[in-house]
Amino acid sequence: MARFEKGKSGNPGGKAKDLPGFTILCREWAIKYGLKFLQNLAANSNDEKIRLAATEYLVNRGFGKPSEKIEHSGGMTLEQIIAETKNEEK
Repeated sequence: MARFEKGKSGNPGGKAKDLPGFTILCREWAIKYGLKFLQNLAANSNDEKIRLAATEYLVNRGFGKPSEKIEHSGGMTLEQIIAETKNEEK
């Protein structure tokens, strides 16, 4: 394995610069397609783990990750809570 010379940068050119506007294009794509994709997974996936992961991702992005654990002792599952929320929106 090659070793770097002491006192000399292993990357003298520094970090590569972003393409102009690339970050904005990525954000626009994520809003247009990514959000709809995640919403579809959360609502319609046949796999409970995927529905939960997509829902958790959306909630964490929308409200931020909780700073502490939240305990739930109620009898409702996440799917029941989501279904109830959808019924209330109608």
